[in-house]
Amino acid sequence: SLSSGEVKTQVERLTDLYLAFFGRAPDVGGLEYWQEQLLEGQKTQTAITIDFAFSDEAKALFPATGSNREFVRTVYVNSFGREPDTGGWDYWTQRLDSLRTTDLRERGTFVGQVLLGAYAPTSGPEDRTKLTHKHDVALHYVNELSLQTQEAFDGRINDLLARVTLDPATKVKAIAVIDYALSNPVTLAGVMDDTVLFNSLCGT
Repeated sequence: SLSSGEVKTQVERLTDLYLAFFGRAPDVGGLEYWQEQLLEGQKTQTAITIDFAFSDEAKALFPATGSNREFVRTVYVNSFGREPDTGGWDYWTQRLDSLRTTDLRERGTFVGQVLLGAYAPTSGPEDRTKLTHKHDVALHYVNELSLQTQEAFDGRINDLLARVTLDPATKVKAIAVIDYALSNPVTLAGVMDDTVLFNSLCGT
């Protein structure tokens, strides 16, 4: 059986996949589905990463006609909020280009390796910190939604995630916005569109 620490890590890594591939927070049902696949030993994390590449959502976002170079760039921007470094960008583009036009299996493997790389001890702390802040906020939202079933998933969570950076204060502020939206009769969109309210919660 898995310890609560292992389960937490698994859920964080699954959330990283949603951020990397789709640039969005996971939905409650989707996250629960993949977590179940992992817990029951049906799938490994690597297999799930490849499944993500084959998903309809990924295919719509990254059509077969799209370039691998653009795909690599999008994954870096989604995951770390930055352009890929030239060496990494060239390496991954060439590796993907050397295969079939759009090798979805390899694209999935690439995303898995980029995310694993961010957690490697040899990696710079910036990418890891930013990814951790983003998945902490996304998971806070999903966990709260799973407790408050009357609340609908609000796509504006992704606008909020876009504001989360290396600065730990941005994570704290984003969580404050979520908590306010879920404990008051106002939607997340409502909070974010109310400049005065939003700024008061974010202390800007």
